[in-house]
Amino acid sequence: MQLISGFVDTYLTLNRSEEIQFQTEIDTFSQPVQEDVMEITTSWMRQGIEQGIEQGIEQTVERQKGVMIRLIKQKLGNISPSLERDIMGLTIDQVDSLLEALFDFSSVNDVRNWLFEQGVEQGKRSFVISQLKRKLGDIPPSLETKVTELTIDEVEALGEALLNFSTIDDLINWLNV
Repeated sequence: MQLISGFVDTYLTLNRSEEIQFQTEIDTFSQPVQEDVMEITTSWMRQGIEQGIEQGIEQTVERQKGVMIRLIKQKLGNISPSLERDIMGLTIDQVDSLLEALFDFSSVNDVRNWLFEQGVEQGKRSFVISQLKRKLGDIPPSLETKVTELTIDEVEALGEALLNFSTIDDLINWLNV
């Protein structure tokens, strides 16, 4: 029985009705046999749990963005729908930064300026990464992550330095300085 369940679990992707039918068949087995089969079918449960966690994180992030919009409205008054959309497009790290910056804002224009600066900074990072890839070819994800974590001043300095790079090692050495 474990062999059958293991095969189904490893090599077959069952749709919802097939999963129900498979589960119905398992339910007809005696308790000891059922326990053996269920040991193997737990991978389906793990996959479901992982999907649930991902959905929960996404929902939490969206809720945090909604809370941020309410806080801005409470402190600064009504905001435009386009500004709300811009805030809803932020990453969770940007929402955290915006929350910290909110204490210093005195007008909706301060929020707009902050969002503009975030866009400019993200644009600079994206531009430098694309130039690095164009000059050096594929860049390992770990190095790309290091570049995205640089301050904006460091990104600008890297943008100038990359003109002298000829290998990935040049980038690695620059990042390690």
